Parts: sequence; structure tokens; C-alpha cells
Amino acid sequence: MASLRVVYGLGGNEPTRDQEKRWLERVEELIVQGKSEEAAGELAAKEIFSTYGTYKYASQADTIHDLIQTLKKKS
Repeated sequence: MASLRVVYGLGGNEPTRDQEKRWLERVEELIVQGKSEEAAGELAAKEIFSTYGTYKYASQADTIHDLIQTLKKKS
């Protein structure tokens, strides 16, 4: 599975567990507000990760739905 780092082009290290939790919580809030998973994931990433969009990785990214499910299982 692709990581948040790959999907959102985050520079540096993988996000911390705290950042993953904050991203997931924010995504779920935005979905309740009516955003699609894709839109919610992107908006949350822009809010939480200062290095959003700074790198391009040559990897096939999973869907945002897959990322949400995987992070929920880690909780």
C-alpha cells in the first residue's frame, strides 16, 4: 500500500503516528461535512503536512479509501 508520504508528495520522513491520526480525524470530519474521500484527504493533507506536494514519487498510489481503512486498522 502507498503511504501518505507518496500519495501527497510529502518531503522528508514518513508522517508520525500522531500526524497520521490527525489526518484521519480531519478526513472523517470533512467527509461528515459532505466532502468526498478524495477531496477530504487532499484538504486534510494540505492542512496538516507542511511539505504537501513538494515531492513526486514514481509509485502507483492506492485510493484514499484504502489509506483511510489502513490507518483505521492501525488505531
